Amino acid sequence: MAALEVGALRDDERTPVASLAARALCANPLERAAGGRDAARRERALAAFFRTFFALAPAAPLVARRAGLPVGVAGAAPPGLCLLPASHVLRLLPPLLRFGPRACARRLRCMAAWAERDPQEPHWHVGPVAVEPALQGGGIGTRLMERLCARADASGADAWLETDRAENVRFYERLGFETAEQVRVLGIPTWLMRRRA
Repeated sequence: MAALEVGALRDDERTPVASLAARALCANPLERAAGGRDAARRERALAAFFRTFFALAPAAPLVARRAGLPVGVAGAAPPGLCLLPASHVLRLLPPLLRFGPRACARRLRCMAAWAERDPQEPHWHVGPVAVEPALQGGGIGTRLMERLCARADASGADAWLETDRAENVRFYERLGFETAEQVRVLGIPTWLMRRRA
């Protein structure tokens, strides 16, 4: 198997990496609750959302590549930049509306629920973290997260994330994250996790 290389997202990778993230995340409980029942529509809308989201990200996400092809992505907003300015939220509305008006409203409620629980102290806000579904469990996510954690440690700031999958909680705990709070967002159990620098 080809070696894994990790580096910043390149402009020419934005579309394939957005599609990868959509494939990896569209079946998550919160995505199903927010995005509606039609899995194909959810995946298309998520891909459009991530194309715009990655273009607006304050720091380029990390991309894992094997034989030059993207197989994983992990984003993290640096301290002070994780809450999107109103201008960015407005630019995200067109791709959010691809989910449909009701689903768009549910997604905005998710974003608001996370924003109100965002830590006050400086932190790296991690997400999205996604690995090509057929390659999950092979260490790609771990490599990406180790790089993000090293970046956070070097800056002296904590890392923060949200996850809606219990198996992800165990994954993040192995990397030093602890559950700060468990809440229900759109009726879905969601873990808010912190990793101290």
